[in-house]
Amino acid sequence: MKYIYLLRHAKSDWDTPFVTDHERGLATRGEKSVQFLRKFLETKEIQIDVAFVSDAKRTLQTYKLLNKNGSIIKNHVVVPELYEAKLETYYNILKNTPDIEESILFVGHNPEIEEFANSLFGNQKQESIFYKFPTCACLCLSFDIESWSEIQNTIGKLVFYFTPSKGIKE
Repeated sequence: MKYIYLLRHAKSDWDTPFVTDHERGLATRGEKSVQFLRKFLETKEIQIDVAFVSDAKRTLQTYKLLNKNGSIIKNHVVVPELYEAKLETYYNILKNTPDIEESILFVGHNPEIEEFANSLFGNQKQESIFYKFPTCACLCLSFDIESWSEIQNTIGKLVFYFTPSKGIKE
């Protein structure tokens, strides 16, 4: 069994001056949302083998706050290509992940993370199955596969969908 966690970065700060979108950090509300998510994951005793994180400031801050005490995620890799990533970028990362890794977290951006989530559910339509994939939303899907190379031949099963404002759906 393999698990994929998808996390859209927390609410970003539009009030503090920034030169590029890449440099935009988190708002106070975003920081609180990540703390809420971290407590939820710790309560569930979730352990993630590796996180792939966009190199934008707000995604790196989201990751660091989420794994603040190192109790949730064992390892991480910063992947600049996840900023404005194409769907094939996500699948290439999965295909190149060693099969010893049972659980993967992607920390990215919308609309790309939502598009990836839809594809993992087998949704090939133009219309998303999500009303909205809000900031700091975290989706967990399970896959009955042995190897990450099999990922495009299977459809994920919902384990949970967490949003800071609405809590958890299992």
